[in-house]
Amino acid sequence: MRSYTSTSSTALSRPFDLLTQVMASLAAGLVIFLVLVFALVLGYSAYHAGQIYPGISAAGVDLSGMKPDQAAALLAEQVEYPVEGRILLRDGDKIWLASPSDLGFYLDPQASAMAAYRFGRRGGPVSRLASQFQAWYYGTSLPAQFVFDERRAYQYLQDIASQTDRPTIDASLSVDGVDVVVRPGQIGRSLDIPATIGLLRDQLQTLRDGEIS
Repeated sequence: MRSYTSTSSTALSRPFDLLTQVMASLAAGLVIFLVLVFALVLGYSAYHAGQIYPGISAAGVDLSGMKPDQAAALLAEQVEYPVEGRILLRDGDKIWLASPSDLGFYLDPQASAMAAYRFGRRGGPVSRLASQFQAWYYGTSLPAQFVFDERRAYQYLQDIASQTDRPTIDASLSVDGVDVVVRPGQIGRSLDIPATIGLLRDQLQTLRDGEIS
């Protein structure tokens, strides 16, 4: 009697076992990586608790390591455009020179500071770590937050309209005794305040001086 040993099942199980080991190693590595990322985010966040992360600026003002209220005070001091900027309003030979704040354009320092504080604190651990590393290594410049109070602009333009508007007057003839009196007509004109506010909004958003006709 002859006896035979089957090796086919053993040979097939070896690649499967190897694949299982590789997959298990990859899964373990991924878990370790995520744990490390989570630990880094927690540690970095704890170290900078209550502070804006390093490398973050707003409107060109470095806010690294500041608390939101400190950052808001610094931005209010450093961002000068609303007060120092100049907008020239022109109607022919007449001109009016206004600052952006005269027209209702203001910096919102609290909102600007909070936007800087929230950077790197939103999303999942990987997203947060990426944002924090970006700010620390490359630097992150955020735009300042501004408010345009159109009611203030409307009031300012109404003052101009009171000086420039004129009613339409039809030409007329009348008889005064034996004299014929001719009253010439007048072409009316009025300031288009909504359209002008739209032009102002576009100009103010550039944060540059400009002229509006």
